[in-house]
Amino acid sequence: MAQVYSKTQTDALLAGKADSASIDRRTLNADLVLDPSSWDKNVVHALVLTQDATGNRKVTLAGKSIVVDAAAKAETVLAAVWTGTKWMVRSSAASAVSVTPAPEWSAGTTATTGSPTDTSVVVSFSQDIPAGTLQVRYGSTDSWRTVIKSGRNVTLDGLSPSMSYAAPEFHVVNASGESSVIAAQAFTTLPKAKSWTQGHLATFTAPDGTLIENYTPEKGGKFTREDTKAAIKIVGGQTQVEYTGTSYAYQTLRWGTSNGDFNLRIRVKYSGISRNNGIVVEATASRNGGGDSGSTGIAISSSSISEPGGGTWTEKTGNTGGVPESGEFVMTFSGSTYDALTITLTSEGTKVREWTGSWATSYGIPLYLHRVNLGIGGGELHADSPVSATHVDEVEVGYWR
Repeated sequence: MAQVYSKTQTDALLAGKADSASIDRRTLNADLVLDPSSWDKNVVHALVLTQDATGNRKVTLAGKSIVVDAAAKAETVLAAVWTGTKWMVRSSAASAVSVTPAPEWSAGTTATTGSPTDTSVVVSFSQDIPAGTLQVRYGSTDSWRTVIKSGRNVTLDGLSPSMSYAAPEFHVVNASGESSVIAAQAFTTLPKAKSWTQGHLATFTAPDGTLIENYTPEKGGKFTREDTKAAIKIVGGQTQVEYTGTSYAYQTLRWGTSNGDFNLRIRVKYSGISRNNGIVVEATASRNGGGDSGSTGIAISSSSISEPGGGTWTEKTGNTGGVPESGEFVMTFSGSTYDALTITLTSEGTKVREWTGSWATSYGIPLYLHRVNLGIGGGELHADSPVSATHVDEVEVGYWR
């Protein structure tokens, strides 16, 4: 007579019978009574039993009930072996819940904190990280948060510059539990890395005919004007200088800055310049007391680019010629003092000029740059040519911060 035995008993017997086996696959359309009378006693018998769409079919062997998964379409594996005196049967449904052990670090695993940047740091583990969800916290009072591993490394990002962090602690969790905690070393992030940061932006998005005096840029406050002998309007999302009775009235927009140093980046998107009609870009410095300490800038046309005025400058590229009639250029002032400055001009991403030199001191020692002056056309205006061909589509001023 067959009998159902424990897993330990079955495993012990199967160990001696694993050299041969047969597999019988059946769909349970009704209750099943197993008859082992024809089974080879020298072979391990495996039965794969699948419930039909109804499910709840029962299985018996020699009058004894065999535990199977009763759910519709569920599968149960039975293993049967002849012990020499009886058939021993093991059912997979008797331990149907698959249990994955809680994660464990390999013995001797250590974590090492790398060199921090201003916002991140890499921690390296000496051995493979266990399978599961890796989490980190900074000290026992912090909350656990999930991080993504890459091989034996994990990047901790989203950190604050110039901040001291407690030693990061790690554990791995899964449905069964969590590993022990491994700690790396405490660290301090670097100060924020400087980059060009937008300080002013004007895209000239306004109803056609809006006067520049009534336009508010997206960032940086309104423009001011020194000469108002022509009208500056916004038409089609760009500036348009128009004749109002004074011929050849070239127009300049002023934009106060708050960078507080000698670093400015001025990006201009434009159209309609030519040999005779161009754009002028200047920066004005401030001296003690807040007054102006002179301006330095260049005139840009399709055929030429002028040397900077207001100081002593040496051109480094040896390039000649101008820029395309329409496009985008960037003029950059950089340096730490008025007498050690670099002015760079790029057009469509390519450097076309670079000057090094010193600001003029005719009006006092310059302390920092505090205004951008942008000449936008109008020098060709008269009664028979009432609209300038030169237009500006966008201006952006950046600070080095």
